[in-house]
Amino acid sequence: MRGNLIRFLMIAGLLLLAAAACQSEQPTDEQTGAVLATVGTQKITESDMQRTLAALPEQVRAGLEANPERKAELLEMLVAREMAALEAGANNWLADPDLKKQLEDGRKQVLYNYWIKKEIELTEVSEDVLRQFYQENIDKFRVGEQREISIISAQDEPTIKRAADRLKAGDDFAAVAKEMSVSPSAKDGGAMGAVGKGDLVKELDEAAFGTESGQVSAPIHTQFGWHLIKVTAITPPQEKPFESVRVEIEPYAKGWAEQQRYKTRLEELKTKYAVVYPAATPEAAPAMGDQPAAPPVAQPTDEPADQPAEGETTE
Repeated sequence: MRGNLIRFLMIAGLLLLAAAACQSEQPTDEQTGAVLATVGTQKITESDMQRTLAALPEQVRAGLEANPERKAELLEMLVAREMAALEAGANNWLADPDLKKQLEDGRKQVLYNYWIKKEIELTEVSEDVLRQFYQENIDKFRVGEQREISIISAQDEPTIKRAADRLKAGDDFAAVAKEMSVSPSAKDGGAMGAVGKGDLVKELDEAAFGTESGQVSAPIHTQFGWHLIKVTAITPPQEKPFESVRVEIEPYAKGWAEQQRYKTRLEELKTKYAVVYPAATPEAAPAMGDQPAAPPVAQPTDEPADQPAEGETTE
């Protein structure tokens, strides 16, 4: 963790030098809170500490905030960063061409990040954007056909055939399941609830979705034994209503809208600043996916399938 912190502060220190090359080294109005240390005339305040913590990866930040000793180490590194900036000035390191180029690259990256924050990132998503995202991703909000099933399981074929004969003679499925089934669902009369296509092992899945509602399958053999399945109800495929997924899709819609804003604004700026990619070097034109832009939009996943009874899943 200390190594990660050092690497981060090396980068942060480079950006600090970039800032120092562009402006005086007077404390800014943004330095607030208790003064934690002074380096010459420079103050390191609680707000400096908080900004540094906020920029760290979440795992590193959490470890620092939970450990006062680690937080003290961070302060020492902030002091070292200030002293390094002073050394750079005292030794005229800013005149070094390679360092100047790195500082300029750092300055541009800071400005790029600020541009993203000011022009691309959204603080909230409008109702229209949410509904547009929902409509353009409607396939993600479809629930496949569901089947309510009950099952009788046995260890051998003769037992399952005796159960099948009783059902053919008119015995109640739930009563036979309670008496003869070895499935955990036996205590509930074999009821397993709703399953979707692919939730069960292949043989049971084919039987469940190949049997009409109210009917009982022929005996089925699987690696778990022998089974009979009764389909008690069928729910056809349907779309989740917008209101039922509104909260769920909001973060995805926000990312999607930010990507649209990024693409649109990027093209506007290319026109404004006359961007040209020489024909002889087409690789110089980066694809959108290569830009360090807003994070890629994660798509909402399909509805998790209901779990079938123990010992009968595809796992």
